[in-house]
Amino acid sequence: MTSSEYLSSVILTGSIFGFSVGSALAEIEVDIPLRYIEEVTDDGAESLLRRDYGFFEVTCAGGPDWRCRWISIEIHRLASSPEVIAAAVEALGVEFAPYIPWSEVHEDYLRNEIAPALDLKSPEGYRVFRNTSTGVSVHVVDDLNEGRGELPGNGDIWSMDIMSPEFMR
Repeated sequence: MTSSEYLSSVILTGSIFGFSVGSALAEIEVDIPLRYIEEVTDDGAESLLRRDYGFFEVTCAGGPDWRCRWISIEIHRLASSPEVIAAAVEALGVEFAPYIPWSEVHEDYLRNEIAPALDLKSPEGYRVFRNTSTGVSVHVVDDLNEGRGELPGNGDIWSMDIMSPEFMR
């Protein structure tokens, strides 16, 4: 599977590695064959557990029965960290490239007959495309002066976030 096919399916389904927002940490642990760095924080009101798998991060709340609250897919790390590409390819069976143009992912997304239209927001330096039904936001570099190098360039995907659709309204 190509990276654009895989990422378009993430936008459509709101899931990665077969899990999504709301999944129990125990389910996530079974589905992800990657090493991670873990951090637990507690601000007094809520405890959060964040796991950084290199290619993506998972944040859970509600310990000790942790549930996934949001997922960040760190596409920008592919350009500067070949080991992240290797681990993601091996774990997912997807051929990731260092840079992933939004135009290719969007084209694959639109091939799906049930794909809903995406909302667009344009904060400075980015275009953010959102599928409000699955809770996915795609952050695309929108700076003509930003060329590819150690980081993605203009028109490339920077990152993707998955959160509960109720928070996107």
